[in-house]
Amino acid sequence: MNYSRLTAALSLLLIGSNAIAECTLTESRRKFEGAEHNIVHMENERIIVEVVPELEGRIIKYADKTKPNSGFEGLDDCPYHYGGRWEGVPFQYHVDAKGPDRASVTVSGGGKIAVALLHMLTGADVASPLDLKVERTMSIEPNSTRL
Repeated sequence: MNYSRLTAALSLLLIGSNAIAECTLTESRRKFEGAEHNIVHMENERIIVEVVPELEGRIIKYADKTKPNSGFEGLDDCPYHYGGRWEGVPFQYHVDAKGPDRASVTVSGGGKIAVALLHMLTGADVASPLDLKVERTMSIEPNSTRL
């Protein structure tokens, strides 16, 4: 009899903890790499993620709250400029969700990859710069460390 009560109590606790799990998204302006930028801060009970939308959606912070010293600072994870910047304009962004079941931001932009950079990265010989358009969505969900 006590076992069934204990099981019921544990079930209520687990259901209750899932019910209050949530994500948040806030926006602010602060200095990064010598200039003022919009910073999108997404957080749930397990992780903190900060993104600079105008810089191709660069992730500048990823920290797992359950593991001390797990944070990545200044993670340059943008796959569209390996080893060099492209000639483009700052990216635009829009918030897709602010919580509580999901926090999400989409960045988009475009620009030109210079002939010399394209040759250096891929070995391709082209006559003119390559136009590139990119859209990237980053989101988090409650109780997850996945971005």
